[in-house]
Amino acid sequence: MSNYDSNHYQRKRAQDNLKLAQLQKEIADQEATIANARGFGARRKIQQAENNLTKLRPQVNTLIAQMQLEDAKIEAELFEQKEHARKALEQEKQRQLVKIKAKEQEERERLKAEKWASLTPDEQQAEINKRRQKRNLYIGGIVALIFMCFGCDILGEIVTRSQPIANLPANTPTPSPIIKASEESTPIPTLVPTQIPPSTLEPTALIPTLVPTQIPTSTPEPTATSTPIPPPTETPTPSPEELFNYTILRQWRPNQNPNSFSAEVLLEDDLSEEELISFVKYFDRDFELVNILVFTSMEAYDQFKNNTFDDEFKRGYLVYYIRNDSSGKNEILWMQQIGKFDHLYGETTKFSSP
Repeated sequence: MSNYDSNHYQRKRAQDNLKLAQLQKEIADQEATIANARGFGARRKIQQAENNLTKLRPQVNTLIAQMQLEDAKIEAELFEQKEHARKALEQEKQRQLVKIKAKEQEERERLKAEKWASLTPDEQQAEINKRRQKRNLYIGGIVALIFMCFGCDILGEIVTRSQPIANLPANTPTPSPIIKASEESTPIPTLVPTQIPPSTLEPTALIPTLVPTQIPTSTPEPTATSTPIPPPTETPTPSPEELFNYTILRQWRPNQNPNSFSAEVLLEDDLSEEELISFVKYFDRDFELVNILVFTSMEAYDQFKNNTFDDEFKRGYLVYYIRNDSSGKNEILWMQQIGKFDHLYGETTKFSSP
């Protein structure tokens, strides 16, 4: 039986609703007192009403958070029951399918046995010989296919290795080729005689000077050397442990649902509003049902567990985050009454469903 159907849950929910209505009525009365305060003693009445509101509002928010947490647990239980029923139905269908196949196989075997029993001994022997021929033909086809794929290349290589090389007498050295002048690949330097002008020579001799000139050859183009470019490296997505300093004080999976995660977290960093939203959203990446309660001090957490709501609790209880894909709920309830986010106290920041 689901907790939705239990009398205990229905009775407790009725009590919670009654208590919530009473607290809301008291808040409304105190707000009316502030609005209608006139004349002598009005200031004292307003101060007393504000003090009463300071005590009543945390009780309302805490009660709402507890009711939402209970609803989340119940919804997780229902989801688990539906998933269990679906798996049981699939297993039953699979068993039925196996039974049907087994019956069909049994029927085929029975028909084969009846057909075989109806044959005479000669017909049975002829059937056995026919099956043997069919099996031998099947095996022979496989062997022939293997030989067609691999045997021709192996046979050709064996024949090639076994034949001697033709037109080459044994132990006969091969003469070196004679290269003609017209077939030379590298040009030979040519000596060209040149004379120095008579004005620069001594009268005793005319000395011919041999200046070697060589036909220029094409120079090889320089080869470009390329430096390999390393592939781009992907920057891994940082984990919340790398970005924030926090400690999980308590965590659990409601009703052992693998797609759910609930935790009470002690945050050590002083974050902005956007950073705090990013922090709690880190926990819902892989789950369909998430409940996160964020505290900034152990004193506030202890007061939360003991249902005492002093100033330390008002300072140290930051937010309550809930996500439930089945109901479409995805929101943050701001809980800090004294401190950096007291201007957001009692407000709800909603997010679009994933």
